[in-house]
Amino acid sequence: MKIFNVFASEAIRLFLLPFVLFLLLLNDIAPGVFGETNIRLP
Repeated sequence: MKIFNVFASEAIRLFLLPFVLFLLLLNDIAPGVFGETNIRLP
């Protein structure tokens, strides 16, 4: 199952990295889009 674990971690990383970057970009460009639910990163 080691191969599956490596594949899963790589897939998660490949999916999460652009997703997080997109959220940061969205938060940077349009801070008022989400209104009260705007994502605030520490």
